[in-house]
Amino acid sequence: MTQFLDPLDSAFVLLEVAGSAMNIGAVIELEPGRITDPQQRFELIRTNIAARIHEIPIFSQRIVRAPFDMTWPILVPEEKFDIDRHVVRVALPTPGTSAQFDALVSDFFSRTLTPNRPLWQLLVFEGLEDGRAAIALKVHHALADGVSGAEAFANLFDISPDVRAPAAKVESLVDEGPTITTSMGLLREGLNKIRRHPQLIVDSVGSWVNRLFETVRAIVRVAVIHGRRQANPDQPSIFEARRTSLNGAAGVEKEVPPSSRAAGRREACGEESRRLGDRFRHGNVERRAAAPAR
Repeated sequence: MTQFLDPLDSAFVLLEVAGSAMNIGAVIELEPGRITDPQQRFELIRTNIAARIHEIPIFSQRIVRAPFDMTWPILVPEEKFDIDRHVVRVALPTPGTSAQFDALVSDFFSRTLTPNRPLWQLLVFEGLEDGRAAIALKVHHALADGVSGAEAFANLFDISPDVRAPAAKVESLVDEGPTITTSMGLLREGLNKIRRHPQLIVDSVGSWVNRLFETVRAIVRVAVIHGRRQANPDQPSIFEARRTSLNGAAGVEKEVPPSSRAAGRREACGEESRRLGDRFRHGNVERRAAAPAR
């Protein structure tokens, strides 16, 4: 059976343009543990992910779009799935400072994912100061959001020292009908749907007319506001907002906040959590919200 993306996930695919990659990601520092050899550690991570990738089917599926985006995109299994294209080992140049790490992570998140493969990638960083290691996971927003991304990460890795065995693979033996796997197949499906339901053409034309009317009305409204601004120079204008990082032009290059400051914020939040925990354990609970550490 053909697996279509829902409208919201489809929007993340259709709205992606150069300079605005629709990806989410996470950077996590690894504890040294008992394995100190970088090659052995990477092979363990790679083998663990390969053994559990079937638990998250969407990570071994690629997105296929119809010509002219006539229908919603679909997910199809990647027949030539190669774990080495998605789990990559990266070494920082000497001396492996936090600034070098931040620059490499920023470059990683600035790059769009290859559209003809499953839309995720994980880098294993080594060569950080003091022999530390880290991983960075990048997933397209059409495949996961914050919550489902955290669940996927928890399935790929163990959040405790106890390593669980991978879940058993379950093969579906039910024939669920024909499955579309190509762009031309989606095009044919769209044309067949129009042939079976000609009313769809009228509905589509009516929808486009309504959108055109709303667009023209918005342009007229903006022109009227701009005219009033010229007639009353003392009135603040929405067209002259002060330039900040929030309303600036989006570029291709992204910048990750320095990890040293992020670590400081984590330590401050951790200290605040410990203080709150002590108060709860001793029964000294105040009926007010604690101010977040800054």
